[in-house]
Amino acid sequence: MQSRNVPFLRYMIKLMNQFSFVGKFLLVSIMFMLPLTILGTALFSEIQHNIDTTRTEREGIVLLQKSFNLLFSATDYRDYGIIQRAQSTEYVLKTIQLKQDKVEGDLIAFKHALENVNDSNLHEHILRLEENWKNLKQSSAGAAGGPNIQYQFYDSLVNNIELLVNVVTYDRKLIHDPSLKTFLLINILVKDIPMAIRSLGKARAFGTYALGATGIDYETIKRLDQVYDELLSSSLMIEQSMEYAAKIQDQSSSIQQLSTYLSTGFKVAADYFYLNLIEMDFINQEWEDFYHTMSQSFTSIHEVVDSILPAVDKQLEKRIETEKLKLYTLLLGTLFLLIIVFYLYAAVYFSLTDSIKVFSFKAQQVADGDLTVSLTIESGDELSHLYIAFNNMVSQLKDNQKQLLEAEKMVSLGGMITGVAHELNTPLGILTTAVSYLVEENERLTLKFKGGEITKSDLEHSLKNNLESLQLIHINTERCSSLIRTFKQLNVYQNTKRAAQSNIYDLIKDIPKMLDLENTYPNISLTLECDQQLYFNTIPELLTLVIVNLTLNTLHHAFPDKAGNIKLSITKQDEKLNITFNDNGQGISVDIIDKIFEPFFTTNRNQGNIGLGLHIVYVTITQALNGKISLNEQHVLGTEFTILLNEITGHNPDG
Repeated sequence: MQSRNVPFLRYMIKLMNQFSFVGKFLLVSIMFMLPLTILGTALFSEIQHNIDTTRTEREGIVLLQKSFNLLFSATDYRDYGIIQRAQSTEYVLKTIQLKQDKVEGDLIAFKHALENVNDSNLHEHILRLEENWKNLKQSSAGAAGGPNIQYQFYDSLVNNIELLVNVVTYDRKLIHDPSLKTFLLINILVKDIPMAIRSLGKARAFGTYALGATGIDYETIKRLDQVYDELLSSSLMIEQSMEYAAKIQDQSSSIQQLSTYLSTGFKVAADYFYLNLIEMDFINQEWEDFYHTMSQSFTSIHEVVDSILPAVDKQLEKRIETEKLKLYTLLLGTLFLLIIVFYLYAAVYFSLTDSIKVFSFKAQQVADGDLTVSLTIESGDELSHLYIAFNNMVSQLKDNQKQLLEAEKMVSLGGMITGVAHELNTPLGILTTAVSYLVEENERLTLKFKGGEITKSDLEHSLKNNLESLQLIHINTERCSSLIRTFKQLNVYQNTKRAAQSNIYDLIKDIPKMLDLENTYPNISLTLECDQQLYFNTIPELLTLVIVNLTLNTLHHAFPDKAGNIKLSITKQDEKLNITFNDNGQGISVDIIDKIFEPFFTTNRNQGNIGLGLHIVYVTITQALNGKISLNEQHVLGTEFTILLNEITGHNPDG
């Protein structure tokens, strides 16, 4: 849509043309600074929000540490308490009391940590947890029933503490941390670690009971098998989670060591449980030793938690410093921007006026007929596009001049026809002579045969001459056929009209076999450099024809000693196919460079060449493949051609 067709835009353009550059800059700046101010305020608020959120997360790390301390002590209390169903000794009861005191102390420590936290959800949950704990201490229900009832009775406290871990994580925004590193570690703490504690706790509790009881029933044995399966499953899950988290962390992170340490602890616990409770025909392990050994695995989990939490806190602390740096940078950047705006106005103004003067001067030179003019691009703004367009215009004018010259060459079609006739005349003349001789010889031999005068020597002589004539006919017929095939290649649309998305590597990979280089030219190597997954929309048959003709031209002209190297490199740059074809041969003489693409020009006519190879390449590339070909005259050793092709869409027109 052109601006002149829109009244409002036409009016605005007319209005703006009334202002000087300085006035335009001031007006645009005022309108531009308003959204910048809004954007800056939004950025400032976002950064401050990130800092506040991260501080909230760091508060959550402290509460998580207290929550896990409480979780471990409550788990100890639950798991050890089950032994009183089998061993209600003074020592056991005293130990249970000590573990109860530990739970009491960790609960108080959590309450103290919560004093400075303004969060109603956490306060409500801790009140419910205290009520739960109070009921457990006052109730005697845990002393009755079987081990399952005993375990489930005290497990309600552990369940509430696990819920507390989740509440802390969600309310303190840890679970929504935007960093993948922190997110994975938090998820391990909230989901995998409690699951691991639970499965390991079941193994410790029910294993301790089984070893401490005078005898166990079938249901307990089944329960032990289930506990073992849960232990293996949770071990595998936390191992996988830790390994994945370790991959995401920095190389200097200790998470990998923690993963290995935790996996080893779980494996030891699982193997120990299996050997002493699942595999054994009779139990010979003391329950105290079993409880102590299994507790060592709990210690490893606790140590992992105590290592992960500071690691997460360190990442959060680093993020706060980063966000502060962003905030300071934003403030300083805004101040710096205000300082330099004035200088930018002056610089842009003088830059525009100087550029207009230079552009006007160069344009006048082109108008005077000087096509060697070019503008030096010294900026990256919109003026650079104008400079590029100007240089492209001058270059196009040069190309148009060359195309006019090419058109004049094409006018000499009569000369081309003369060349075709000349190339065919010799083999056709030989064919005519050979056929005439065969007719005369056949008539002579026929007369002698009818007259009964034919001799053996006559027949041998005739057969010999006929064979020589037939050989001449065969050779020159093949020569004519070859010439006609070559001439037909000048019609680049002869065999194909449709472009296709083609795998370029598949098109060129078999060219060495196609030309039988290994046997025909054993001392000449052809190196192909092309991505095997390079696809380009072109006419595959014609592209192959171009590469084959270039290769044949090089084989026929570049290596008089029949030894050397050819390199074909194909890449895709800026949606164009870039083909570089070079060799280390004898090169092309400077005085014939301008003629190499002309039809019927060859330096090896005495060897049977007719001079259409490179002409066919040129016509195919420029007229059918939507591209350009050029000879790199700066190439030091041998010859180098550069081909640049654009993608072809739709159908080519009929040739």
